[in-house]
Amino acid sequence: MVLSLPSKYSSYEWSTGDTTASVKLYGSILGLGVHLIRVRVGEEFCSESDSITVTVVRAPGIQEEEDAMLRVFPVPATASIRIEIPFNNCEITILDAQGTEIYTQYYNKHVPAGLSFDLSGFKNGIYFIRINTGDRILMRKFVKI
Repeated sequence: MVLSLPSKYSSYEWSTGDTTASVKLYGSILGLGVHLIRVRVGEEFCSESDSITVTVVRAPGIQEEEDAMLRVFPVPATASIRIEIPFNNCEITILDAQGTEIYTQYYNKHVPAGLSFDLSGFKNGIYFIRINTGDRILMRKFVKI
């Protein structure tokens, strides 16, 4: 996906780090979920900013088998959520519906058979669990009520 602005401004500052009038976004780099992309443009003594929400979804039929390896329950969740994955050496991240990372934990050797996460500090809403093994990324949505 390409997001473009008119080339009439003297400066561009995207939340991706790009500083040109347009930015290329790749779902494989952003990862599944909802992402807020911000841009600030400037001209002499004035600046303006805007944002757009980009949602990356998995195409049906792709990675179905791999996704079956990630179990998240109960859904919906109230006090805690439990995940089961068969991987070692991975990063587990919980993101809110806007794509903001709420929690990240690295497991360098062995991932316990089941991990529980306390959700008492989480607001009610939609969240995503992202598992990054280095060569694949698995995502699962859950709802906290």
